[in-house]
Amino acid sequence: MHLKAIAAEQVIKTTFTFPPGYNTITSLDPDCNDTNSSVHPGAAEICDGLDNDCNGLIDIVDAGGIVCGMATSEGQSFTLTAPAGKVFTSVDFASYGTPSGTCGNFTLGSCNASTTMSVIEPLVGGQNSVTLTQDYQLFGDPCFGVSKRLYVQARYTDFVPVSQTYYADADGDGFGNPAVTVVNCDVTAPVGYVSNNNDCDDTNYSIHPGAAEIGQNGIDDNCNGQVDELPYCTPVIEYPCDMWISNTTIGSINNTTEQPTVCTAGGYTDFSGSISTIAAPASTVNYSLTALGNGYQYGDIYNDYNNDGNFDGADETVATFTVQFLCFTANFLFEAVMHIHNDNCSKKDYDIAIHAYGVCPVNGPDINIQGNAIDIARFDFSTSVEDSTEFGTAASNTTVSKTYTIQNPGSETLEIYGIQLFIYDGTLQFDITTQPASTVLPGSSTTFTVAFSPEGSGLRFAYVRVNSDDCDEPYYDFAIEGTAESGLFSTLNLSVFLEGLYLGNGQMLAAMDESGPHWGTGIADKITVELHDMSNYANIIWSESNVDLTTGGSASVMVPSNYNGSYYLTVKHRNSIETVSMNPVSFSTGPISYDFDLPAKAHGNNLLLMTDGRWVIYGGDVNQDGLFDAGDLIETDNDAANNVTGYVISDVNGDGIVNADDIAIIGINASDFVAKIAP
Repeated sequence: MHLKAIAAEQVIKTTFTFPPGYNTITSLDPDCNDTNSSVHPGAAEICDGLDNDCNGLIDIVDAGGIVCGMATSEGQSFTLTAPAGKVFTSVDFASYGTPSGTCGNFTLGSCNASTTMSVIEPLVGGQNSVTLTQDYQLFGDPCFGVSKRLYVQARYTDFVPVSQTYYADADGDGFGNPAVTVVNCDVTAPVGYVSNNNDCDDTNYSIHPGAAEIGQNGIDDNCNGQVDELPYCTPVIEYPCDMWISNTTIGSINNTTEQPTVCTAGGYTDFSGSISTIAAPASTVNYSLTALGNGYQYGDIYNDYNNDGNFDGADETVATFTVQFLCFTANFLFEAVMHIHNDNCSKKDYDIAIHAYGVCPVNGPDINIQGNAIDIARFDFSTSVEDSTEFGTAASNTTVSKTYTIQNPGSETLEIYGIQLFIYDGTLQFDITTQPASTVLPGSSTTFTVAFSPEGSGLRFAYVRVNSDDCDEPYYDFAIEGTAESGLFSTLNLSVFLEGLYLGNGQMLAAMDESGPHWGTGIADKITVELHDMSNYANIIWSESNVDLTTGGSASVMVPSNYNGSYYLTVKHRNSIETVSMNPVSFSTGPISYDFDLPAKAHGNNLLLMTDGRWVIYGGDVNQDGLFDAGDLIETDNDAANNVTGYVISDVNGDGIVNADDIAIIGINASDFVAKIAP
C-alpha cells in the first residue's frame, strides 16, 4: 500500500481488518509455540521438556529479583547488593529529580534528569554490590531550586532448574518414604517411587495412612503418630455451645478442658496415653465430672480397663462414679440427665435424672446500684433523668458520660467480675470508659462510668449487666438510653494561602519531610481555626486545631451550632503570622464561607500580594511571637548551618530543607516590619 500526503495539515487514516485467526498485538514478547495454548510468555515453567514461558530456556526459571535504593539529599549514598554469587544484569528504573513511589512501583516526577539511566547503568551492570551517591555533578541539575532525590531499581538473574522430588515406595502400598528420595524433571515418578512422603514404615505394606489401627500390637498402623489408639465414640456437645464438661477427675488424673468455640468441635476427647492413672486390684477409682454452662449437662462415662476397645467384655469390672453439683445461682432448680453407655455409641443403657436446688447462705455479700444517688432496681428497663439512666439528647460526634455507684450493704466482701454492655439497638454507641474496683468491702462502694458517643440520629439504647458473686443477684441488669441528633454543626469553609508554601497559580506545595509530603498528597499543611469574642478579642470562644489545608488553599471545619453569634475569625499556622478577619463573621446560619483573598478581608489589611495577583498570609514567624525579627532569623540560620532537614518549624517554604531560601522570606518580612494585627 502506498500513501501520499497532499498537505502538511491533512490527516491520512487507514483502517486495517485482521483476518480470522489473527488479533491485535498485545505484547512485545512473541509466542514461541503458537500450536500449544499452554506455552506463551508468562506461563508457569514445569517439568515437561518444553520452554513453557518462552524465555529461551527449557525446564529452567529465572528466580532473580530486584534491589532498590533511595537518596533524598545531595551527598547521600546508598548501596545496592545482590545475593551472594549473583550480579546485576539490568536497571529497571533510575531517576534524579522528583521520583516517587516504593520499590517495585517507582514513577517519574515532574522533574527528571534525562542522563540518569545512562550514568547509572554502566556503574551497576555486572556488579554484585555497588554504592551510588546523589550528586548533581553526575546528572546535571534538571530543575534548579527544587529539592531532588535519586531512586534506583536494579535487577539480578538467577536461573534455577525446575525439579520434582519423588519418594521410595519399597513396600508398594502407594505411600512414600520421606528419607529416600530422587530428584529429577520426569513427568511421571520412576519405578518404585511415588510423589507423596506419608509412609511411616516403608517395609510393611499394611502400615500406611488410612490403614485400620490394630489394638495392643505396639504399632502405629495408620501413621497418625499414635500407637494402639482405640475406636472410642467421639463425644459431641448438644446445642447450644455454652454447655460443656470443664473438668474430669479419674483417680490421679485431673484434666481441664476449655469451652468449645463451635458446637461441632466435640466434647471432652482427650484419650492420649500421656494422661493415665493406676488402679490396683480390688481398689476403688473415683470419677468426677464438672459441668459448666446454662441448662442441662450430659456426662458420658466409658470404662475399658484392658484397653481392647470393648466396654462390654466379660473382663471389664464394675466402676463407680461421683457427680458433683456446684451451685452458682440461688433460688433455681437445676436438672440434668446422666447417660451411661456401652460400646454401641447409639445405645444408652441407663438414663438417670438428677435434680438440685440452690439456696443462698444466711450471710454474704449483697449488691445495690445507684445513679445520681438514686437506687436503680435490678431488671429496671425503664430510664429516667433522675437516676442517670436517661442520657438525653446529644449531638453527633460529642460524648456524654454518666457515673454509677455499686454498693455492698452485705456482710462479706463483694467480688465484681466485670461489666457487660448488651447493645440491643446494634449501633455500639455506648462504652464502659471507667471500670469499678474488683472487690467492694462490706458497707463500701465503687463506681464505673458509661459514655454515650452518638453518631447519626435517633434513639440509642443498651442494657448494662454487672456480674458479681452476690448469690441471688449474680447479674444485675438495667437499661440506659440516649438520643443522637445530627445537624448540630455548621460548616465553615475557608480559602487561605500561605506565603512560604505558595507556588503560584492558586497552588501551594505540600509541606515535605525526608520521605515526601508530610501530610500526604494534596494536603499543604495543618492550620488552627479560632473564633474570638467580638467585644474582647483575647477571649477565645472556640477553636479547632490540625485542620487540613489543601494545596489548593481550601479548608473546612465543623463548628458546633450553639456558637451562632458573630465572632472574629482567626487562622494560625506553625510558621506564619496570626491573621484575623477584618470584621466579626456571623455564624447565625450555615454553612459559612470566608476567603482571605483581599486586604479588606484581613484585619489591618495584613496580607501579602504575590506576583500572580494572589493575596497570601505572611510566612516566617518561626517562634510565633507575632513579629518578624532577629528571633526568627537566628533560629532559622542555626538550623540551616546544621543542615537540618525534614518537617521542622524553621523550614518556612516547606521543601524539607532549612537553607537560605527560608532565611530570605523572614528577612524581607522583617525589613518591612510585618507583625500580627488583631482587634
